Amino acid sequence: MATDKELLAEARARLAEMQADLERLAQAALPYGTIIGKDGERQVLATSHGYLAVPKSKFKLGDTVLLKPMSSQPFEKVNAVSIGHIVDISRVHAIGAEVSVNGSASLVSFGSHEVKMGDRVLLDASSSVIVAVVERTKETRAPKIEKILWDDIGGQEEAKARLIEAVELPRKHPQVYAFYGKAPTNGILLEGPPGCGKTMLGKAVATSVGGGFISVKGPEILDPYVGVAEANVRNLFRMAEAHKAEHGTDAVIFIDEAEAILGHRGARHNYMSNTIVPQFLTEMDGLEKSSAIVILATNRRDMLDPAVIRDGRVDYKVEVARPDVKDAKGIMNIHLRGRPVRGNRDEVVEKSIQHLYMQELPYSGALIAGLVQKAMAHAITRDIKAKTKTGLCHEDFAHAVNTIKAQELEQYAA
Repeated sequence: MATDKELLAEARARLAEMQADLERLAQAALPYGTIIGKDGERQVLATSHGYLAVPKSKFKLGDTVLLKPMSSQPFEKVNAVSIGHIVDISRVHAIGAEVSVNGSASLVSFGSHEVKMGDRVLLDASSSVIVAVVERTKETRAPKIEKILWDDIGGQEEAKARLIEAVELPRKHPQVYAFYGKAPTNGILLEGPPGCGKTMLGKAVATSVGGGFISVKGPEILDPYVGVAEANVRNLFRMAEAHKAEHGTDAVIFIDEAEAILGHRGARHNYMSNTIVPQFLTEMDGLEKSSAIVILATNRRDMLDPAVIRDGRVDYKVEVARPDVKDAKGIMNIHLRGRPVRGNRDEVVEKSIQHLYMQELPYSGALIAGLVQKAMAHAITRDIKAKTKTGLCHEDFAHAVNTIKAQELEQYAA
């Protein structure tokens, strides 16, 4: 048991400790700033009270430093915390990087970082300098895609004819278009239900003009940080410009689920469209002749802002319909290329499609492609068990039809 003397000593020690804490808390916090540039032999800092010029120090551009209370001279580097906006770089210039802060374009200093278009960076509190690179962009070029020819797409004859008119004829006969003073179209709307070939048609357009294919889904452009979604939109067009400069051919910017970002402005619960739509319109209006082909894909045209799809921006509105029986046969034959079929191929296709179209299903090219895949899976299982190689037959497709019907019923019941 502690004596009175020991208890008194312990109390005095705790009192001294508390007194030291009170003195520390009573002291003014040390000011800090971020070095954002230089002015001759002086460094320019952004502080909580504004901008400050101090004699040149050992610290580098972009460093966040503690300042001496009296002289404001930097004396210690500190690790910067997330005190500024996180933004995407839309362009890189010789003197700085272009970003969007609160919806407005700004030029910021590189600091001590090497960055490229598409990088996500952290700015200082004054939004003047890059203090950290949050995420490096993975790709700034239009990715290469498999070549999709018009004949690789079953059905959709009217849609293919209109797209050929929109993109191939102006490039094959530029003199005729120049004679009539008609410029090539830069905007196309593909409207139709899911799985009916809108993306395939977009790839065929890219193949036909020998260009790149920049594909994105509308929701992928959205971002919780202010200005980032708009920067993502700008980045699509910068990628198209880079492709044109490098290859001399047009890139296709394909935006699927376009209604997610280009909906009616002013609509309730759709505040982001108020900034994304104007950014998109600015980029569309700023397109140089034939620098890019913008294809919007949607199954909800009624949700798109009228200014987006008006003539002059989107001149071609192309319907991508569900396949009828004739189209379905063509689609199935495409997916059966190089596949072993037992018996007469045309009879197998005819019988299988007739069986499929007896059902009440949401017919699409994707559903018919799935029919062939399910039939192959059934044939492979059967041949493995029998230790044979017989090829696809109507029984395999009948099994596939029943499987698809059961899946649709299950999905409907859910």
